Amino acid sequence: PLKDRFSLKIQRTGSQSVYYNGNFKESIELPAGNYDITATYGENATIGKDCPYYTGTIREVKVEADKTTGVTIPCKVSNALISVKFGADEDEKARFDRYYKDYGLMVRVGDFSLPITREFPNSSIYFPAGSQPLFYFYGTLKSDNGRMVSIELNHKNLPDVFHAADHAKLTLTLPDPESALGVNISKAELTTVQLDETIPLSWLPVSTVIPTH
Repeated sequence: PLKDRFSLKIQRTGSQSVYYNGNFKESIELPAGNYDITATYGENATIGKDCPYYTGTIREVKVEADKTTGVTIPCKVSNALISVKFGADEDEKARFDRYYKDYGLMVRVGDFSLPITREFPNSSIYFPAGSQPLFYFYGTLKSDNGRMVSIELNHKNLPDVFHAADHAKLTLTLPDPESALGVNISKAELTTVQLDETIPLSWLPVSTVIPTH
């Protein structure tokens, strides 16, 4: 991620004295001493869509009078996320579309919830490390007078508490090909998300079109 998207907080090591708290700068003048420097990007929201939160801290950086001190701050994803596939393949995806006119996965963290919908299945839901999210499949049946369906989901591979950079990739299936009911998580893969997997699309350069004959 571009460094100028980050914020910096610089404070004296072992003290609450903050010497700088603002947008990234290439250079900052400080009195001689030892400093802890923290870089952050984003907000560690209770729940959010496609909103990675990056942090990194380097401690006891020694600043000497009339000298330049170079600093590198390794950053990582500090919240956790969920993504979902509706069906393991195109045939299973088509079954969801055949039985439901609207459906999605609702992710709930405490009193807050957000869906991953059939219209935007590639979205991810982020939440703070240490959270215990709940998952619900919801849908509106095409038959049965448009009855609403809500099913709580779980899987043995899902942790009780998510840690920083945990990424749970869920695959939902309809076990009975002749029924819309019984939606479950057929696969739950827990991986550690890397920084370069979560760069928001708004950071990428706009595509250009070059006409040719």
